[in-house]
Amino acid sequence: MNEDGYAPSAKEATDLVTKFAEITGTDTACAQFYLQDRDWDLQRSLDAYFGAKKSGGISVLTDGDEPQIILNINKDVASQLAKSEDVAKLLDTATTKPPSEFRMISWNIDGLDDRNLKMRTKSVVKIIQTHNPDVVFLQEVIPKTLDYLENNLPQFKFIPGNVDGYFTVTMLNMFTIHYDSHEIIDFPATTMGRNLLKVEAHMGPLKLKLLNTHMESTGEHADERINQLDISFHELSRTDKSVNVIMGGDLYGTFFMARF
Repeated sequence: MNEDGYAPSAKEATDLVTKFAEITGTDTACAQFYLQDRDWDLQRSLDAYFGAKKSGGISVLTDGDEPQIILNINKDVASQLAKSEDVAKLLDTATTKPPSEFRMISWNIDGLDDRNLKMRTKSVVKIIQTHNPDVVFLQEVIPKTLDYLENNLPQFKFIPGNVDGYFTVTMLNMFTIHYDSHEIIDFPATTMGRNLLKVEAHMGPLKLKLLNTHMESTGEHADERINQLDISFHELSRTDKSVNVIMGGDLYGTFFMARF
C-alpha cells in the first residue's frame, strides 16, 4: 500500500477480501494482492483482475502503486505450449545450467482425510506457488486432488506413483528441471499399496535420481517398513557415483537422505 493511501480497519479489510474472492472465484491471497496495491478500492481491483484475465498471457498492470506483471496460464494453455517445438527447446535450454540454489518440498498432504480437503488442497497450491520449488515429493495424494493440483500448477510436470486409491506424486518444475524417465518399484509384501517412485532427471549438467516413497504405516508393520527401507537403500546404493540421489517421503515420520 502507498504510504499516503487508505488503510482500512481489520474488519473492513476482511470484508473487502471476502467480497473480491467471492466475485472473482479466487482466494484471499489473490484478493489481497490486487486490493493492497489499489488502496483497497474494490472496483479498481476488480477491473484490474478481470482486465488481466481477459487479455490472457502476460499482462503489465500500471494502475496500482507499483507495476505488476501478471501471467495467466491454465492447464489447456500449458498443454498446447508443451506441444510446441520452440517452447520445448526453450525449456530444455533453461536447464542447461544449474541454478545457484535448489528448492525442494516433501509433504504428506493427507488426502485420505475428507475434513476441509478442498481448503487444504488450495493451501498446498498456494504454498507451492509461493516457494516455487524445483522438486516436490507428495504423499497420500488421491485422484481428485491430483486433478486439482495439475490444473492449478501447470508449470510442473506430475509423475504419480499410481492412479487409484492414494499414492505418491513427484513434481518437477519444468523451468529448472528436465525430466528423463521414471519407474515405479513395487514393495512385494505391502498390504497398503506402497511403492518407491523413482524419477531420473537433470538440472543443467547435474544428473538427479529422485526417490519418493510412503512406507507402511503403524507400529505393527515395522518389519515390513524395514524391508521397504532395504529395497530403497539398495536402489540408492546401486546408483552410479556421477548421479546425485535424493531420497525422501514419509517413513512413518519425516525422512530425507541425499547423496551428492
